[in-house]
Amino acid sequence: MKFTKNLAAIVFGASSLFSCVYQPEEKQIITEEPEDYKHNEPEKSPQVKFAEWFVENKVKYYGSPAWCPPCQLFEYELTPEGFEVLANGGSFIECSKSYEGPVAQECIDEKIYALPTFKASWLNEPLEGYNGLEVLAIDLGYPDADEL
Repeated sequence: MKFTKNLAAIVFGASSLFSCVYQPEEKQIITEEPEDYKHNEPEKSPQVKFAEWFVENKVKYYGSPAWCPPCQLFEYELTPEGFEVLANGGSFIECSKSYEGPVAQECIDEKIYALPTFKASWLNEPLEGYNGLEVLAIDLGYPDADEL
């Protein structure tokens, strides 16, 4: 019993000591961020920036990634994030889901004969085929093509 009483006294004494010594500060309301605080927003990849430019400038990409290897390569090099920007921004038009499948009316109306095809209002004629992301960016006049 003596051990139990001594243990209780030690525990009680230690907790009393701790509560006497430890005085939490009052809550402070921070109205401004400290100067050394930096937002950790990830920087956009060059591919996402290119895709955003693509959408802002109303460039259209006509493709059939389900069966067209150059279309697949374009989307791979653009990255899933970059392609999502194109798709959500209305710059991607899927011409068909299979090689033998029906062709989308928009592709017929736009006279798309080769895949992939890229159209922009400032181009004299559509860009047909795909020779790499940087080449496409240069051909479209993207100002930061050297970053791709």
